[in-house]
Amino acid sequence: VKLMTENIQYGFTNDPYAKWQLSMQMTETRLEEIRAMLSQGSVPSEAVIQQLNTRLMQTLQLASGLESEQAALALTQTQTRLENQVQMMLQVQTETPAGEAMKESTQQMVRECIRQTRDGIEDPVQLHQQLQQQLQQQLQQQTQQQLQQQTPQQLQQQTQQQLQQQLQTGTPTGYQNQYGTPHTPVKTMTPPGCFGQGQCGGGN
Repeated sequence: VKLMTENIQYGFTNDPYAKWQLSMQMTETRLEEIRAMLSQGSVPSEAVIQQLNTRLMQTLQLASGLESEQAALALTQTQTRLENQVQMMLQVQTETPAGEAMKESTQQMVRECIRQTRDGIEDPVQLHQQLQQQLQQQLQQQTQQQLQQQTPQQLQQQTQQQLQQQLQTGTPTGYQNQYGTPHTPVKTMTPPGCFGQGQCGGGN
């Protein structure tokens, strides 16, 4: 529910600077949640770490995509706030080797973002382009992982659902138009009393 609320608020935020501020707050929230889990002896799941990584990249992308003066200010603030997060993570006491390894991995991830932020202050445009490519690659990897994790039964069920939808909409299987979207053939309607090429019933 918390993530859903954040995503809705994020989606309705149109001002670029306000969007960066919100993304930065969400990044700090994810790090706070990870610290809490580590302190309690829990190890954050891979999904939680992936959410943090995505949020970090989006925050840097938003900051570097601002106007030159705003970009420099936002990147400088991002660097300072991430450095504070690293210091707070250092104070976390873990109870297991797995927790300690996750703590080190998270710190390394944040430090890498700090390095990118420092470089981006000098050239925000180049950083913005690099982050766009990274986000695209990450999205492709996530899609491939989701497909690989699907069982044969899930793939078969997904195929059956697609076939059923195609039958309901009258779309031939595997037939797509020039834009890559399913093409529904146009059905020729015969008015009542008309037969083929003959005259309609009731005519003179």
